[in-house]
Amino acid sequence: MIPFHFFDFVFFLFPFVVIVLILLRFRSKQKSTKEYFQAEGSLSWFVAGTAMVATTFAADTPLAVTEIIRGQGIAGNWIWWYMSVGGFVTVFFFSKLWKRSGASTDLELIRLRYSGKEANFLRGFKAFVIGFLLNLVILGWVNLAMLKIIPVFFPLWTASHILVYLLLFGVFYTSIAGLRGISYIDVFQFFFSLDRLYSFCLLCYQLTNHWWTRRSKIKTR
Repeated sequence: MIPFHFFDFVFFLFPFVVIVLILLRFRSKQKSTKEYFQAEGSLSWFVAGTAMVATTFAADTPLAVTEIIRGQGIAGNWIWWYMSVGGFVTVFFFSKLWKRSGASTDLELIRLRYSGKEANFLRGFKAFVIGFLLNLVILGWVNLAMLKIIPVFFPLWTASHILVYLLLFGVFYTSIAGLRGISYIDVFQFFFSLDRLYSFCLLCYQLTNHWWTRRSKIKTR
């Protein structure tokens, strides 16, 4: 077991400190419901797009994608790539219509488009299936991945306890950040994770290259 050193704790706590600073930066700007849910429609394409990508990059993503490629090859990723079609249509076509309607949520959009008992049933059904059942599956998937990752970094601590603390922190900052704050937090987390990922890949390459070099020298002798 490799113990945590000072810089290990620095890199572990650094994202939490940045998240708190972003919260303090954007918390004072939330003066309306539209600002909280829609950021007044003033997010740049880069922030909005990166935040959308970062939302799909959770703790379970590397594990899931690795398993899919290992079992089904690259083409197996179409199990979730197909959603990109809906994303493109939403961004380049439906987004303009949505903004013109003035609706804040998709359920509000249904209320504006349809009426009667059928519309109420559709709203309730959508809220239950997507807002409840689908989110339970996603949360279970992500939390299960975290329960597998946490013991690697903290073998002496109870993984479920750490997971609860992380969940409480997540609920705290997502409930008060609003769309603008969450989007900027997502952008930070996305590039921070990419930086750590590339650093880890470089380290693995250097170690592997060093090992192969030593092995080739041994064979030569």
